[in-house]
Amino acid sequence: MYVVNAADLPAMRPGNKLVNYADDTYVVIQACNVDSREREISNIEAWSRVNNSTMNQSKSAETSVLFDAPLRKNAPYIDEK
Repeated sequence: MYVVNAADLPAMRPGNKLVNYADDTYVVIQACNVDSREREISNIEAWSRVNNSTMNQSKSAETSVLFDAPLRKNAPYIDEK
């Protein structure tokens, strides 16, 4: 039920992605959009209130990933659809 409901939860800035898996939502933000972190989190919190849900901040974390090597030919990616 959650994934169907979360389909109307958009990213706030082009280039950012919201990825849903089971009852989790992952916010993927490119380095060039790092200043949009708070806006994305505020958007998720507002969406949660409207949809009678809550964001569990005790289970929330920020992780930075650095790619300093060229991506492999078969590297996983996020679908742009």
